[in-house]
Amino acid sequence: MTEPGEQSEGGESLRPVTIESASRDQASRLIEIQRNCYLTSYVHPEHNITEADILAKNAKLKAESIRELISDPYEVWLVAKQGEEVVGFVEAKKARDGNEQRISRLFVLPEYQGKHIGHRLIQQALSKLDPNKNVVLQVNQYNESVIRFYGSFGFRDIGEGKPIKISDKTVPTRKMELERHLSVSS
Repeated sequence: MTEPGEQSEGGESLRPVTIESASRDQASRLIEIQRNCYLTSYVHPEHNITEADILAKNAKLKAESIRELISDPYEVWLVAKQGEEVVGFVEAKKARDGNEQRISRLFVLPEYQGKHIGHRLIQQALSKLDPNKNVVLQVNQYNESVIRFYGSFGFRDIGEGKPIKISDKTVPTRKMELERHLSVSS
């Protein structure tokens, strides 16, 4: 999908952003994007989470693990590309064995945020999940703009989520849910 007429902050035209399925050979780039986004949204003095903590957590991510997830038929991995450059991605999980459908990761490089790329990634991911089953996600509790972002899709806060471990610290999260309209058979 191409978003016509996208412009940079200076007003000049940008190359169109496309959304497509992720490929296994993009795994290292996805890890790099996640690291960059964690550095801008998870470093938090109040929770004593430092840049070093984020870099240590990210060092544990392995490209082979991401490649395996991309190949899993219950996983939906989509990337946003401007030209040939991957600038964001989303990971969603289809329901398996009674488990919930979920949005597991959404990351857009900071310099591409505010351009509706995350919005388009979420829309595409939701379109690939079962429309008759609810979708859940967890969000960093102190990232209010992200909570509002998901709220704009109809996700609602349903309580405390599982904390994210970063080094020996924890980031509190909120669990959010999107209620999907269930089909009614006559």
